[in-house]
Amino acid sequence: MQSEHIEIPPVRSLGPGSKLEVSGTSLDFSYLALDLSTAKAGDKYILNDDHAVILTGEKTENAKTSGHIVLVEAASSEEFRKSLKNVLKDDPLAVVGVNPGTLPEEIGPVGLSLDVMEIIPGFHSENIWVDIPGTSPEKQDILIAANHGSIGPGAGDNASGAAAAALLARTLKQNPLPVPVRILWAAGGDAQYNGGLALYLDKHTLPKAAVALSRLGSNNPLVFGYREDITYGRPRDINPTGEDLTPEDLIPFVRQQPQHHSGLWDLGYPSVRRRVLAEDQDMLTTPDEWMAAAEKIGKEMNMDFKPAFPLGLGGRLLDADIPTAPLWRPSPYANTKKDTADRIIPQTMGKDILFMERILREIAGKGELP
Repeated sequence: MQSEHIEIPPVRSLGPGSKLEVSGTSLDFSYLALDLSTAKAGDKYILNDDHAVILTGEKTENAKTSGHIVLVEAASSEEFRKSLKNVLKDDPLAVVGVNPGTLPEEIGPVGLSLDVMEIIPGFHSENIWVDIPGTSPEKQDILIAANHGSIGPGAGDNASGAAAAALLARTLKQNPLPVPVRILWAAGGDAQYNGGLALYLDKHTLPKAAVALSRLGSNNPLVFGYREDITYGRPRDINPTGEDLTPEDLIPFVRQQPQHHSGLWDLGYPSVRRRVLAEDQDMLTTPDEWMAAAEKIGKEMNMDFKPAFPLGLGGRLLDADIPTAPLWRPSPYANTKKDTADRIIPQTMGKDILFMERILREIAGKGELP
């Protein structure tokens, strides 16, 4: 077993008093990318540049942006991301997105005065993993990931996924797959934007394929995979909350404060920089081979499943361009005081784990991972 201590920074946002000034005139901005790791919540974070760079159309390429505030005309977040990607390697001071047609031809001094807020606290914890060698020389590996963070009792979200990963570790150690497997318990849950997993993906070699385990063992419908087609059924409709929840059951984990309307890309938060530099922001879907294996095993075990948009854990693996098979059940009581152990059904939990194990053996037994 191995582990690494991690320090996950808080999730930050900007207060409504945040301002951009260009040549002494206030100008609205829609997007902002910068590293806020040295900013202190509650204090003004001020950046000034007498030689800011404007990027519009043909000026986007080959501009000298290192150490400067960069102003980008962008009509959408995707336009802003593309411009940001072009300049990020030069380490600009900040990149600001404004509406097209609002920038002057020539500009004087540019200043940012930002009210930095922490909307989700940071935390210290550990990522923990075990490596299980395969029985063949095959070097392609599978990552089985669960998180061990929660808000409230956390039985379903995600003690169930962490326990499932532990039981799979024991089973696969006794009867290994042909391919090597790493089983990871990542710090932080969906409520903390899966910060432990994000930091792990930034620091370690990415696997050939991954499995994401969360919210298992309940009587809610089973979800396997993420698809944009209906080959393996229409995506499940997910009921977001339990009907019997009361306001007293809710556990706030986001500090509700008025915020600036702009979209913030905090480059000091794990994985944000890597996601910006990704060639394509379209999320991968679970490969056909995994879905076909699940369909086969599901019929043999009489287990009905449908794909659905993934939770944070599976989604973060997929948007890191890792072919991923999320396995989970909707948890209407996640992040509430009613996410308790009595909602976990041992027989269902056992079937969920066996279902995943058999899919892994079906996939790995083909000799090459899809």
